[in-house]
Amino acid sequence: MPEEAGRRVAWASQDYELLLFDHWITDVIGHRGSMDEAIALLERLDEVLGGILKEWRAEDGLLLIASDHGNLEDKSTRRHTNNRVPVLMMGKGHQRVIEKITDISDISPALVAYLLG
Repeated sequence: MPEEAGRRVAWASQDYELLLFDHWITDVIGHRGSMDEAIALLERLDEVLGGILKEWRAEDGLLLIASDHGNLEDKSTRRHTNNRVPVLMMGKGHQRVIEKITDISDISPALVAYLLG
C-alpha cells in the first residue's frame, strides 16, 4: 500500500505545476517516538519513495525531497537537531536548481525561478 501511495503522488504531479507532499509524521515520531518507531516509519517512507520513483518521468519536471530540520535521526533529544539535512533532487533542469540551494531558505526562491522559467 505505501508503494501505491507513492505512485499516486507521481501520477497526481502530472496534473499540476507544483505539488507539495508533506510527510509530517516524521516530525511527530522525531519528537515523541522511539528509535524503533523511527526506523519503521523510515522503512514505510522508503516504500512510498520507491513508488514515486517507479512512476516518475524526468520529462515531467522536478522532484525535490527535503526536510526543514533534523530530529528523527537523534532520539537522545526531543528537540530539533542542528544536523544538516539532505536535499535530493532529480528531473528536468535539476542541476541548475540545486546549484542555487545552500540551505533551506534557498529552496523557495530556487523553485520560483524554476517555475517561472
